[in-house]
Amino acid sequence: MEKLILCADVEWEAAAALALLAGSKQWELLGIVAGNGRVQPRISAENAACVMARLRRSVPVFCGTDCAMVADISPLRKSWEPSARKGPAFGRLPDELSSPDPAPPAPSGGVLWLAETLSKSGEKITVLTLGPLTDLALALRLRPQIVEHIREILIVGGGHRYADATPCAEFNIRCDPEAAAIVMGCSCPKTLVPLDCAYSVLMDWEPLSQAFPPGGRGALAGRLLELLFTRDGGAVPLPALVGVCALCNSKVLRGTLPYSVDVDFSGGYADGQTVFDTRRIFEDYNCKTAFEADEEQYLSTLRSLAAEA
Repeated sequence: MEKLILCADVEWEAAAALALLAGSKQWELLGIVAGNGRVQPRISAENAACVMARLRRSVPVFCGTDCAMVADISPLRKSWEPSARKGPAFGRLPDELSSPDPAPPAPSGGVLWLAETLSKSGEKITVLTLGPLTDLALALRLRPQIVEHIREILIVGGGHRYADATPCAEFNIRCDPEAAAIVMGCSCPKTLVPLDCAYSVLMDWEPLSQAFPPGGRGALAGRLLELLFTRDGGAVPLPALVGVCALCNSKVLRGTLPYSVDVDFSGGYADGQTVFDTRRIFEDYNCKTAFEADEEQYLSTLRSLAAEA
């Protein structure tokens, strides 16, 4: 099994993705750093701990940082508070899926744990991010040498033809553009899974539900997704789910190529935009990326993960 660290904003979709990932025989999940994003770090960490308890998995969960690296630099950005706008309890898992006795998450220390775990590892570790990149960026600033211990960073975030937080920016990158720029600029291998991939396999719950038969081992992930579709209505893009499938099966991403990708953190209209150099005329590519997912591979991988979970 390959070693993995998850840095995530654990709302409902990411919780479903975590439920699938935790049961994978391919990955040894060393720990979860639950950061700020659509939900606050405390809620994110409690959700992650609840999923682990429901699956009877003993995986440490740490609270990450509760704000962006330079949240106050721009008045426009300061007024854009992603997790506080909907109340402090927004994003908590539904009561029917709560666990009576989850292991309490560590109240803080996610960045330090991340830096120390990577720096002391005798073998390289893969890092999967399903949220803003604040905690990983701070760990890279705290211990720059950890890049030598990272096998790959798989980043779910950004967008080329699609955006959701603003007309230009995807949510995970827009939450902390400076952090995203730091991570994109580090020297270890990176794969970027942009919002485009999630929209390329956009579907209603009915066809997706076939990957989660009632009573199957992926029942927790399936129920979370069913409630998510009921809450949001219609077809819902699922970037975290696509990211976990891409982590477990590289064929999920169609036409992956090396690209130079930068992040705008000017504080202006394009703040948080991921800029893809589609000319591909230079050799200093900083990541691999794709703009489409293969629907057949995606659903096949979901079925396999649900069977393992």
